[in-house]
Amino acid sequence: MESKEVRMVGIYGLEGVDKTTIAKATYNTFYHGGLLQLQETLLSEEMWDDDLKLGNVHRDDYEKDIFLDIACSSRERVSSYVTESLESCDLYPNSGIAVLINKSLITIESGKLETHDMIQEMGREIVWRESPKEPGECSRLWFYEDVLHVPTEGMGTNKVEAIMLKLGTPKEVRFGAQAFVNMKRLRFFLARNEYHSGYPIYFPAELRWLDWPDFSVPSTPFNTGHKKLVYLDPSKSSIRILGKEFKLFGNLRIVNFSHRTLLTEIPDVLSLPNLESLDSQECTNLVEVHQSIGCLDKLVYLNFLYYYNISRFPGNLQSMTLQNLIHRGCSKLSRFPDILVTMKCLKELVLHETAIKDLPSSITNLIGLKELYLRDCLDLKNLPCSIYTLQL
Repeated sequence: MESKEVRMVGIYGLEGVDKTTIAKATYNTFYHGGLLQLQETLLSEEMWDDDLKLGNVHRDDYEKDIFLDIACSSRERVSSYVTESLESCDLYPNSGIAVLINKSLITIESGKLETHDMIQEMGREIVWRESPKEPGECSRLWFYEDVLHVPTEGMGTNKVEAIMLKLGTPKEVRFGAQAFVNMKRLRFFLARNEYHSGYPIYFPAELRWLDWPDFSVPSTPFNTGHKKLVYLDPSKSSIRILGKEFKLFGNLRIVNFSHRTLLTEIPDVLSLPNLESLDSQECTNLVEVHQSIGCLDKLVYLNFLYYYNISRFPGNLQSMTLQNLIHRGCSKLSRFPDILVTMKCLKELVLHETAIKDLPSSITNLIGLKELYLRDCLDLKNLPCSIYTLQL
């Protein structure tokens, strides 16, 4: 600065966000020069305090992983989605995100998790420095050329933990079947508008989160062996059959098969005791749902919106944790299941535009029901007297 005039920089923030450290780093940087030095000082001194510990494990390691996952993701981050994905990777998001908010590194506005552009770039630079010349040695990949190059050329290593890519327009990619097998520690994979129509791809067993709506292969993308997968979204894909390996997903909690999939049946799911959410809306080719779907102990959400071809649903329903059941537009569904147990949690039951002829008297077991939708059920002739005991 050529001017001799006094200049003032104010730093405002909550108590405990290390404003003094930031002020000192900023002063030293402008006095000695160099934005890079400022970034290094902020990241090393302010962000990762060595005194933060969790048992025998440094808590700042979790916070750093959370921050780098957020920094390497796209700008559109729904807070609940981020929290669930981090939780699936055992990264303690509730406490970690709170610390990052307290340090003014991230904010939550209208349900979305935000970071300043400069903060995001600093986080990405940390990852880039892990291996500037070979991205396959970095912990996270988010740049399109890297995401394409590393698997295609077989350059992936066990250092890769997360791959995150959201494209503005659809692009086709062709990965080999073994493209990801060397990434033994890969825990998170997200690809949007990346259309794959080549060989079946096999992901490592360590993967926890697979969000790839345009994954267009006819079968589930895993080798044999037990899996750690928690989230599976191959919606819009051409998966037709959930093979026997699907029964090995004992940790699976959230599944999304929605929108134009060619899936024809939901098989036995008793081997998925942790399943909480199944979204299969607009699976127009689906004709059968296995009886076991009504017996899961942790199930919260079931969506069968516009199942045009399904005529039979499990005869009994006894999932005591179920909160939302959606059957709207199942125009061939003529019978609603018997309710075998008292279900306190079910709040919403949507039966619009179905062919249901009557409701069972056991519907009184839905003692927590708040919303019942029966519009355009043209075949429904009468309701059981017991329905009037519900507090709708």
